[in-house]
Amino acid sequence: MKAKLIPMIAGLAFAASMPGAAIAGGDYYGGAVSGVAVPAPIPLPVYDPVWYLRLDAGVGFGATPDVTESGAVFGEGGGHYHGTQTFGSSSDWAQSDFDHYSVLGGGIGYRFSDRWRMDITGDYMRGLDASIKGSGYTGLERGPNHLPGSLQAIFADSTKVTTGAFLANAYYEMGHWNGWSPYVGAGLGFAYSSINRKSTAYEVAHERGGGTVTHTELYRDSATVRETDHTLAAMASVGASYKLSDITDLDLSYRYMFIEGSNIELELNGNSTKIEIGDFHDHQLRAGLRFNVN
Repeated sequence: MKAKLIPMIAGLAFAASMPGAAIAGGDYYGGAVSGVAVPAPIPLPVYDPVWYLRLDAGVGFGATPDVTESGAVFGEGGGHYHGTQTFGSSSDWAQSDFDHYSVLGGGIGYRFSDRWRMDITGDYMRGLDASIKGSGYTGLERGPNHLPGSLQAIFADSTKVTTGAFLANAYYEMGHWNGWSPYVGAGLGFAYSSINRKSTAYEVAHERGGGTVTHTELYRDSATVRETDHTLAAMASVGASYKLSDITDLDLSYRYMFIEGSNIELELNGNSTKIEIGDFHDHQLRAGLRFNVN
């Protein structure tokens, strides 16, 4: 018996002498068995992309803005003839060609959290063709003498406006359900408008005498001008995005767009005439893609 115990005691002594030795999942210290602490695994952090690029397209429509002219003076005549009074253009002469239009744009954005994001966008939005065409009449005079007949003024003006908008936008996402994330947004910035205007005016004296009518052109003048204008732009939107993949989101939205009106002046027959285009209130239906890049 003693012969069998001696090897067993020697084996236990050897095991106890080894560093970090454990018996049945614990170490023996002063008669107590203490379990070895195993640190909890550290979860790997998951980072959502914070930067994104966006591309958008859509269609816009809205009420035609007011177009008015001021400053043109007719009836001043030329040579020996002039009108019995001067007059300006009539509001009945104004016409605008505006219906629906295409929207194309892009931008770069940053996501602050799973609810808040912001982007800076640039959009080409619209074209407007406005025209003011008409004629008016007044009495005819030569020097201080009133003549039988009339003085006719003919005015034709064509103005074309092409507009883009640059906005800083903020969005709040209301939650995430099955890949969908509805949101509301607002933005503020400026519109850049390229305005081309061509205007022509001339006056004709129609003098009656001896059973005939004599037509005399008094003057003909035309002018062309091209300018750029920067005005206030703002938007409000509501929409939803859908996660197509880890890096791509589909974005569908409605956007109300406000663009402050513009004006452009030129000189015609010695008078400064101004075309004023009223504020734009547009409604846009848009679809786009957002590409997460970080």
